[in-house]
Amino acid sequence: ETPGGVKFTVLKKGDGVEVPAGKYVMIHMVLKNDKDSLLLDSYKEDRPMVMPMPDGSIAKDPGEYGVFKMLTKGDCVTFKLAAQIVFNSRRRAVPKDVDPAGLFTYIIHLKETWTFDEAKKYEEEQIQKITRKTFVADSIAISNYVKENGLQTITTKSGLTYIVKKEGKGDLATTGKTAYVHYAGFTLDGKIFDTSMARVAKEKNFDNGGRNEPYPVAVNQSSVITGWHEMLQLMNKGMQVTVLIPSSLGYGPQGNGPAIPPNTVLMFDMEIADLK
Repeated sequence: ETPGGVKFTVLKKGDGVEVPAGKYVMIHMVLKNDKDSLLLDSYKEDRPMVMPMPDGSIAKDPGEYGVFKMLTKGDCVTFKLAAQIVFNSRRRAVPKDVDPAGLFTYIIHLKETWTFDEAKKYEEEQIQKITRKTFVADSIAISNYVKENGLQTITTKSGLTYIVKKEGKGDLATTGKTAYVHYAGFTLDGKIFDTSMARVAKEKNFDNGGRNEPYPVAVNQSSVITGWHEMLQLMNKGMQVTVLIPSSLGYGPQGNGPAIPPNTVLMFDMEIADLK
């Protein structure tokens, strides 16, 4: 039992060596609610938590942090906490559909202990790993879309894939130039999330606020997604394309509101109406 009163059961005993405050630890966690529904499984998600070991003042914490403080490398324990404590520790109100007294079940495994530099290296490797996985998943999604629709495409080294619908004239859009872009943005399932064109908005029954003017973009300067800047530099005035943009060149893991979830491949119809 912790000084804060949390009773726990040891599933696996570790090395028994106290982890000093400030030492970084890798913790795997499985969390279920009072209805035995799985809320978190860092093993399945391959996303363990990395954090500095708290100092002694946290020992009396009535929640999971009091348990963390007692663990040594290799320890695996299980315990239950009331929903009220679980949500309080996250500074959140208990949802109306959750019983504050309902017991949430934890399984905690302190797998590794690291210095700051070791923890930083691990997190950098994890980011690279996730990025690679996402790139592969995006590439497969784009490839499948191209095959299913029988498209003849051009693909750049970054994974940007596009179809030229109409050739333009004149110089390409280069850094510092302003491209006036008409566009319509879709997810790969065909759902529209934005357009500059009233005609498209009407066809798709989409409210675009009555806009019907091209959007000005200072190439490599405006705060639009990276995929736009790359595509625009391959276009000149009058050119029309459909471009498939990997999530890493779009809104990435953060997404952009309900219409664009994390790690979403985007598709745009784009035309440079003017270039100055």
